[in-house]
Amino acid sequence: MKAENFAWIVPEDWVPLMNSQGGVSSCYTIPVDLFSDIECLSGAIVYIVVRGRNFDFLFSRVAVDSVAVSYDDEGRKINYILNVCLEKSLRLTRASNYVDYNSFRVPKLLKLNTGFTPIEEASKKQLDSVIENGFKFLFTRVPEEALSKISPPFERCGSLIAPIVIIREVISNFSLAEMWGSRRNPHPVANFACQYLETHPDFLTSGTIDECVRMLKSMPIFLPENQINAGNQDSESKMSHSTFQVADISLVPIDPKEVKARVFVPRKDAVSKESIMRKTEAAEQRHQEMLRDISSYFLNNSVVPYQSNSIDLAIKANGKTDIFELKSISESNLLAQASKGIFQLLYYSYVLDECGVICGSRYLVVEAGSSFSDLVIVAAVAASAGAKLMVYDSKKEWPGRLSEYSASTPGRFSEYLIVK
Repeated sequence: MKAENFAWIVPEDWVPLMNSQGGVSSCYTIPVDLFSDIECLSGAIVYIVVRGRNFDFLFSRVAVDSVAVSYDDEGRKINYILNVCLEKSLRLTRASNYVDYNSFRVPKLLKLNTGFTPIEEASKKQLDSVIENGFKFLFTRVPEEALSKISPPFERCGSLIAPIVIIREVISNFSLAEMWGSRRNPHPVANFACQYLETHPDFLTSGTIDECVRMLKSMPIFLPENQINAGNQDSESKMSHSTFQVADISLVPIDPKEVKARVFVPRKDAVSKESIMRKTEAAEQRHQEMLRDISSYFLNNSVVPYQSNSIDLAIKANGKTDIFELKSISESNLLAQASKGIFQLLYYSYVLDECGVICGSRYLVVEAGSSFSDLVIVAAVAASAGAKLMVYDSKKEWPGRLSEYSASTPGRFSEYLIVK
């Protein structure tokens, strides 16, 4: 059975490095010599504990969403990269003196050495109690100066997306020591997020503040519900666990030279990990080769390609944003990959619309090699969802390398031509 809770005990001289920002980082880099069994970190909870001169103190509680590996130019592993689920993480302090550290003091954690170590349930409860005792409840409203630290990546968005966007900003910019809960919103993070939305009503393009408040009260929590909601008997106020994450639509230009294949680590309970890894890495390699080639084609034709952590590829023209979802496929997974890709396109265009960005065309790009009958089905379904099916064939020359396949004219490909 894989361990789900870990202590990452770091020396005190690391604190200035970790204090460079106020909240939780979206990823942490760990040298390979600190930990070897990386498979069990995917989905785990990591408690970062600072080993001080006089006592240990809890610095943050981090929920690991996934793990990646980085290599040097000679192909040697150098770091593990822990990608963090911000909604389920919390940083306790950003202070730099022992007066504040003392609030999050923990006994010498089982006399463990510095580095990564699995911990038992009893130690987890001990560390969670430190977080619980750090919650503050005040009648004071959050000052505008503090709220000004919240800088959403979008100017405006709808009530379904807004709570998730704001809560991520709060967790990224504030430590627990800087926040407090209120009678209406006992959870400090939800309290700060609600007060931001209440003082910035123009941030919403649709829905109401009350809808956002109800959603914020159901956001993920990192402590038992009965601990945080003591004194608040409203059943709607209980926070539940959720894995929902808003799509990232913060588009940045693509440099084709910097498009490299990522390396992912499967969960420890995955069946035939070695086989899955080989297939995943091969598919990822083809995916990135497509992205690099198509991006280069756009740049060579004076069109700037963009991407985000969610959107594979986008271009902007005539006040609209066209989005592309690229899928590397095999003989057996075309329909499964296409189904996923079509939903992703619909979801991303929905989020773009919620945030005031006009989405133009939606393109599902698949590798050449599938039968015409399968392509007809995919093209028809894509068309019904308002998307277009594109086939990428690396054996052809540009512009014929990327062609639209229409269900109405089976077997016919129309070249995708850039309109500047």
